Amino acid sequence: MLSSIIEFLSNNYILFASIISILTLIAIYLSLAEMKSQRKSSFRPNFVMRRQKYGIRFNDEKYLSYDILEDNEMKNSSGSKDTSSITVKLFNVGLGPAKYLKFEWFYEIVNLVSLINESQSQYNFIIEKENNNREFLKVYRKDKLFFSQSVLDYKDYRDYALPVSISPHEIEVLIPFPYLNILVSIAFLYMFSESNEDKSKYDEIFRSNLKIKTKILYKDVEGNSYEQYFILEPCIYVFEIFPDGKKPKGSMKFAFNIFEEIKK
Repeated sequence: MLSSIIEFLSNNYILFASIISILTLIAIYLSLAEMKSQRKSSFRPNFVMRRQKYGIRFNDEKYLSYDILEDNEMKNSSGSKDTSSITVKLFNVGLGPAKYLKFEWFYEIVNLVSLINESQSQYNFIIEKENNNREFLKVYRKDKLFFSQSVLDYKDYRDYALPVSISPHEIEVLIPFPYLNILVSIAFLYMFSESNEDKSKYDEIFRSNLKIKTKILYKDVEGNSYEQYFILEPCIYVFEIFPDGKKPKGSMKFAFNIFEEIKK
């Protein structure tokens, strides 16, 4: 029996040596792949978006005139600050810095324009192409007087973002102005609606039709590419009316519920 085993091994020595060599190479490959994965993860950035409150201060019922501010600015502002833009704040909670960041926004602008035009007659929202083939959202009052214009294809860029373990500072990214213009318009129409039916209609539009998604593309220090997606859903906190002479003024507080969308 023993002699048969010895004879079998002797006759198949090369085969067994080849199998052992292959298994050894596989083990080395898996070990190197694991080391590479651990090294990659040790440099990987990772972003979170902070939830915060905002406020809209309406200035005139007849015109789409407003200031949009962060909640702390609403409390501290004396009324002299005039702004029509707000930001979301991102923090790099990963282990390494990110570089060459690019931010893209996605929302149903065509559907929103149709919806808001069908829902009211005070303003006319139009998407037009300019000579450079870029699309703009233009807003006209019912008297056909031009009110505002904003480019649709909005992207934002940053050179780098350090992890919070090194620098606690956030990245501020502007929310697209065309989207904000529509959001504020819906809130404006809600605020000054005279019937409960209209208020319910605009409240439903605000809560159900104004989701917006952002895509963040970036690289780590070794040049590996990553992308993350966040969905923002606006929610209303409170409306207040402050009479000021003959012009009805008021304010609205809202926030975005934030969800990270995991791509498989």
